[in-house]
Amino acid sequence: MKVERIVNYIHEKLKIPKEKIYEEIREKIEEFSGIITEEGAATLVAREYGIDIREIAEFLKIDELIGGMRNVNLKVKIFKIFPLKEFERKDGKGFLRVILIGDKTGVARLTLWNEQVNIVEEMNLKEGQAIKIYNARTRENIFGDIDILLSSTSSIEITKDEDLPSLDELSSLLRKSYERVEIRKISVGNYEISGIISNAYKIRTFDVCPICKLKVRNVDGKSICEVHQEVQPQKALVFSFELDDFTGSIRVVVFRDLAEKFVKIDEIILLTEEERKRILKERILGKIVTVKGRVKFNKILNRYEMIANEIEINYG
Repeated sequence: MKVERIVNYIHEKLKIPKEKIYEEIREKIEEFSGIITEEGAATLVAREYGIDIREIAEFLKIDELIGGMRNVNLKVKIFKIFPLKEFERKDGKGFLRVILIGDKTGVARLTLWNEQVNIVEEMNLKEGQAIKIYNARTRENIFGDIDILLSSTSSIEITKDEDLPSLDELSSLLRKSYERVEIRKISVGNYEISGIISNAYKIRTFDVCPICKLKVRNVDGKSICEVHQEVQPQKALVFSFELDDFTGSIRVVVFRDLAEKFVKIDEIILLTEEERKRILKERILGKIVTVKGRVKFNKILNRYEMIANEIEINYG
């Protein structure tokens, strides 16, 4: 939600000068040492005035979400609530609960961490209920899918089941339908492509959180997970190759367990980059394969790329 819209709403409701509201937003950002967004600060200011800005919320569709979005509002149906998971942290026990949510455009994961997991029991959330989610944020996981996360300013409310798909319709959406296409006709979406592997690129490892499997950052020699802070990381594998079907070509990125079907981490962990690449080429170059996965557009490199979910080698 735009800051200007929040400020205008507070101004119209309470007749407070806009300059004063903007000043309070700046003070709120300073109070949180800059770690809160301007929209988040505006939301807190509105809340302190007793104003519920959900009345002017703009709702996005699942297929409009990309990683890195903040202050996201969604109207969705709960498809499945997974059991609570418990794990050990350095400062005690942690908790995780995943809820699959969806609308007519797709299905996504709402991920609840630690005290957030209590929302399910406190609100008596059930599969099939329609809910509104306010001020969430998104991140793209290593498989190219979007996870929805709650922040300190997020909220959930149960709403009327209007213009939302049935559970059967959501089930159909969840079963990824891969359209079989030629590469020259590719766009953003889920596709099945057959072709020959014409080139193989770097194969590398990266550190992931052992709990949520997200990539960790190295901060002063410590492995820091965005959710679980300092962790003892695990190694994960990624490589990419060029797939050509003679109508065009596309880079395919292969992660983790799927990547290890072709090359094991233990095989390459101590090898040089060139030695790793040689092994990869020996194993996959020239193979005719069918790949199912999600295609997205890489704005930096100005090209389409596929995140592989399944790879089948065609021997016949």
